[in-house]
Amino acid sequence: MHIGSIGGRLPHALIGDDGELRSRVSWLRQRVKEVRRTLPILSGGLHPGNVGWNITRLGSEAILQAGSGVLAHPDGARAGGTAIRTAVEQAVLGVPAYEAARQHLPLKVALEKWGYLDGAGIHSLMDLWQDKQATRHDRIVIQTQGGTVVLGDVNVSGGKFVGRDETLPAANAEQAS
Repeated sequence: MHIGSIGGRLPHALIGDDGELRSRVSWLRQRVKEVRRTLPILSGGLHPGNVGWNITRLGSEAILQAGSGVLAHPDGARAGGTAIRTAVEQAVLGVPAYEAARQHLPLKVALEKWGYLDGAGIHSLMDLWQDKQATRHDRIVIQTQGGTVVLGDVNVSGGKFVGRDETLPAANAEQAS
């Protein structure tokens, strides 16, 4: 049974309250007297940028109908099919589509066109990548009373790492961060 999609074209899904859709999915998955259990069909504006949030909120036991989310891909239907499939596969694995887009060009192109939907709203791919870049640190150095604590990626191939580096002078600690 067709139920719409979160972030799609139907009015109840656009306002951000997915409670009605979740209720429909729950009802369809139950066995009611002589009515067989029914699969929900997610459709109506489904594309690689919102399919992950739909799977997260509504479950992976559904039929996905992504017509324009495949056919309107800037590089054509084949790239659109590849992008939606990659987005679904990654969503099932718990990987956000914007992270997977770093290695999958058709998905990257799709997210540049449609954006990425999550619980906080719709985001542009570049904003997500820039936010991730701005908050990622290879090394954080914190001065404490007992010495200097180093957090982050630490190369231990040349020796041992125990969590503290007493030899790092205080003056160099600020430069390292």
